[in-house]
Amino acid sequence: MVEAVKNSTQIKNLPTYTAPCGTNLNAGRIENLDNESFFNQDLASPISGYGSDLGDLSNNLGSEFLDLDNMNLSMYGPIALNKRVFESYKQQMRQSGYDYENQSITEEDQNNLQPLSDRLDEYRAFGIRIHHNAEVTENLEESKKSGIGVALYLTNCAKDGLKDPNQPISFENLKNPTRLVNKLMPVSLTAPQANKDVNLLSDIAIKERSPEMAAALLEATSKGGMLGIGVDSETAKKLLVDSKDKFDSKEDYYKYITNIDKAYKKMFPGKSLDKYIKGNYKPTWQKLAPTGGVAAGALTGFVASGFNPLGAVVGAVVGGAVGLATYASNWFGKNEEGSKLMATINKARQNSHDVDIKKYTFGELSVPGLESAIPVLN
Repeated sequence: MVEAVKNSTQIKNLPTYTAPCGTNLNAGRIENLDNESFFNQDLASPISGYGSDLGDLSNNLGSEFLDLDNMNLSMYGPIALNKRVFESYKQQMRQSGYDYENQSITEEDQNNLQPLSDRLDEYRAFGIRIHHNAEVTENLEESKKSGIGVALYLTNCAKDGLKDPNQPISFENLKNPTRLVNKLMPVSLTAPQANKDVNLLSDIAIKERSPEMAAALLEATSKGGMLGIGVDSETAKKLLVDSKDKFDSKEDYYKYITNIDKAYKKMFPGKSLDKYIKGNYKPTWQKLAPTGGVAAGALTGFVASGFNPLGAVVGAVVGGAVGLATYASNWFGKNEEGSKLMATINKARQNSHDVDIKKYTFGELSVPGLESAIPVLN
């Protein structure tokens, strides 16, 4: 169909269309076309079925270009005739807007971000927060309200260095993208539980649509505790399941989930959301294997050594090692909670599309601004 449209003389001879300034009048029309024009019937009236609400992104960013649903569809040419492609384009552009805004604040507002970032670190001694924790929480709450949370997160994590100091601060350029989460995590022997600060970071990642920050949170809150086992299920549920209510459309929500998966693979090579779930959501008996192994090993060693306390210690070490190996294996599947998370991710994959917009544009009807947007998306 694309080739047929591309070779149409009616398309080639279309006059250049200039969108009016301010409010888009007669959205969905192409002026001065004869009755036999290919687009005359399809775009004479607004195309229906393309969603009605982009949320408050265009208002927040102050750009009429991002108000895709209210723009004159004649600017988009044949791309507007393919609902799947056009919806994917709009989703990519909305995400691109958030990415651009977060990156812009990070690069241009360091004079304010650096002192705020220092506030998140200065109340720690020997790695343990001892006082003024409320001020740290207040700092995060204010950054969430003002929309600079992702930029503040990036600035703080950059303290551990950049992979390339000559390049701007970004998630891909951070040596340690989990730095701030690690500092704010509560101390736990086994499975960590999100405190108020970690919850605020999750809120920021969702509100400012940062799949990279969400991936960093998931990685930092997995396999936690001093024993290196357990996962913060509250954070995972918040980011992957409960976040659905924060989106104006389910399509944008599905796109966000698949973007988290992409970010996870890119930021943490060799890992993915699938491996995150399989590695952390174990059946109950498997989660108890390390502690059960210590107890069983101690008893076995104590008896085998002729009731020698030293034998119990050796047995406990051996039993604990066996228990950890059992816990670390992925042979036994997922527990119910992990299965629900996996079902959520799979549904997002089935309903989210990755489209190369360039294949659907040509000549004078190419999508305005798309060339500058694509590098941000990739």
